[in-house]
Amino acid sequence: MRKLRNIILLLVMIPHLTYAEDLTKNAIQHDYELNVAYKNVMKTLNEEQKEKLRDAQRLWIRYRDASCDFENIALKDGHWIEEDISNSKSLECISRLSVIRTKELNRYSESKDRQTSPMQWKKYSFSFPQDVLSCKGEQLVRFSEKYKLYTGLTLCNETDEFRLYISRDLDGEYLPATDTGGHGQDHCELVNPTFTLPNTDNINSGGCKSCATSRNLPLEHMDVWARSNIGKPFKQVRSGTWSYQTSRLKCGVSFKQCFLANGTNCNGEIIN
Repeated sequence: MRKLRNIILLLVMIPHLTYAEDLTKNAIQHDYELNVAYKNVMKTLNEEQKEKLRDAQRLWIRYRDASCDFENIALKDGHWIEEDISNSKSLECISRLSVIRTKELNRYSESKDRQTSPMQWKKYSFSFPQDVLSCKGEQLVRFSEKYKLYTGLTLCNETDEFRLYISRDLDGEYLPATDTGGHGQDHCELVNPTFTLPNTDNINSGGCKSCATSRNLPLEHMDVWARSNIGKPFKQVRSGTWSYQTSRLKCGVSFKQCFLANGTNCNGEIIN
């Protein structure tokens, strides 16, 4: 922010410019808000992401300063302009671009907050097709705003292992969630809001150390929900042979508290 400080010092030396004083106050406020937004985003990132954002922010400052220098040159357009007016225009430009950057960073923080907020589940019993990996534990459902479908899980132990099922309606038919590109690793996205899968073959590649799959089970010649990669929509299909895989999952979320507490709604505890 050296350029901003230099311009402010030049302007405050001109006592008759109340307009410049207002610009200075605005610039200081916008610079403060930008720093707050930047720090808020940094709090949500891992070390690799922090380094990337630091690099991006340094490049953005260079872009901002170069853009405002260009605006001054274009403004002068070969004409002489008093230095205090030129500095005022630079300050206006810096403030304007700082406001835009602050909004960008705030939107990213809001997005991260939504991603890491607890997923609320509802205690709800549903029926599902039986197979050799079926479980008989407690059941929970939730509606996915992203996919506009209901996710149902049946626990295989008392805390964090389960099978996943999908339905169009809360009281509709729940069918197995299957994976045509793996063993269901990407399905942890439906349960853990912090889950990522940089390497589609490694369920732990996004940093979830407790995530795991059981042995996989191909579901043949039956109705299932299927997709091949994380982020893609699920489609209800009739499975063929072998390629529609499912498994029991651990996705870095414990549901133990759900069945110790009263009430029908609960949040899973992210344990990663």
